[in-house]
Amino acid sequence: MQVKAGDIKADARGQTSNIATVLTQARMALGKKNLDAATQTTVAINHVLLIATGHITEGARVFLYEQLADGNREVLLIDRDRLVEMATRFGLPAEYAAKIASY
Repeated sequence: MQVKAGDIKADARGQTSNIATVLTQARMALGKKNLDAATQTTVAINHVLLIATGHITEGARVFLYEQLADGNREVLLIDRDRLVEMATRFGLPAEYAAKIASY
């Protein structure tokens, strides 16, 4: 899982500094193996969950999917609009809802 503050952008060639950082970090994560506590076996990571507090442009989405997704990998992207939609639909944990309500 990667969490990024702000927007993730890319032009038609996929060229911006933040998309390069996101791509590098995602590739590093996909190259790792992890211990599955439930089965006590080592498994390769095959999903990348990228959450951004801003927008993920369409160009960035296409670029990330092209660079990372294949038959054995999945890329999941959640941006600010999706986060708000999920919070509205499913609610927030009570302690966070109370903090927000107290502002």
